[in-house]
Amino acid sequence: MPPVGQFSSSPMTFLTRLSAIATLLFASACSADSPLAPTPATTNQPTIPAAPAAIALVSGNDQHGKAGEPLAEPLAVRVTDANGSGLSGVAVLFGIASGAGAFGGSCNPNSPMPVRSSQTDQDGIARMTFLPTVLGRTTVTAHVAGRQDASVTFTVEATVLVIEFWFGYWNVGFVAPCSLSSDVSVSVGSMVEWKIPVTDERYPVTYTVTSMSAPPGAKGFDSGILTSRDRFRFVPSVTGTWEYRDQVTGLTGTLSAR
Repeated sequence: MPPVGQFSSSPMTFLTRLSAIATLLFASACSADSPLAPTPATTNQPTIPAAPAAIALVSGNDQHGKAGEPLAEPLAVRVTDANGSGLSGVAVLFGIASGAGAFGGSCNPNSPMPVRSSQTDQDGIARMTFLPTVLGRTTVTAHVAGRQDASVTFTVEATVLVIEFWFGYWNVGFVAPCSLSSDVSVSVGSMVEWKIPVTDERYPVTYTVTSMSAPPGAKGFDSGILTSRDRFRFVPSVTGTWEYRDQVTGLTGTLSAR
């Protein structure tokens, strides 16, 4: 038996074994499971959003409303990809094809916006409020920005024309929808409605819509005292012009029927 602390192998055998052990340790350190192993490089590829493939009507088509007031519900469309999934963040352009109106639920006579953009939500739906400003039919188109081939058309009908009474600071009088003109023209048989813009109910305002002249064969009109909660309607039955005034402020307007 060899003495304690000595190898029974020859020195050359000992070196061979030592080299093999070192080789195994190095291989283990470089393995994928070792914390010493180098981390392979990764590349984060950006996600390419799906391209819009279709646009469809959701709601708001074939509505009837008043010229001068927003429609009861917004115009809504849905944009989808080739698999029919809704796409978010897509710009949809709404524009007037025929008739007249204002987007966004209000209008600025000095700065009309014939086209307005709206982005789709997480379900792929884009909405736009619309206010017709003329009697009769108005058509509105909606298409994906940059894609004229992906479009839909809404049809709305205004059966009443609203005339607003502006007073006080503006001191304008009776004005047509989205207009600063007090001379309003409609077709015979069209319904006209007067109102006052909403004001602070703590300070009630009164006014009248009282004709001063009427065409031959036509009757005049007198609303009596009105407040911000009241409206007055009139339907011209003959051609001609009615001149009228507010008996409280003296502000005037004209209504012509053709």
